[in-house]
Amino acid sequence: YLDLEQKEWKRLYIRGVKPPPRSQHCAISVKDKLYIHGGWDCKYSLNDFWMLDTKNLIWNQIESKGNVSYLLVN
Repeated sequence: YLDLEQKEWKRLYIRGVKPPPRSQHCAISVKDKLYIHGGWDCKYSLNDFWMLDTKNLIWNQIESKGNVSYLLVN
């Protein structure tokens, strides 16, 4: 993150299993949580769901039922 007082970039140390790299995903921020869903990993279409707790800096994968990607496309 950018420390505006010291005018320098600082590294965040985030715990938990991180989601794999991806593009073309959906993301939304709600209060102190960042959610990402799906996307493309240059080989496969992804249908996973992740949450980053931005207050405590912890990634968690969220179990979901059904194919949410299908609902977003159709």
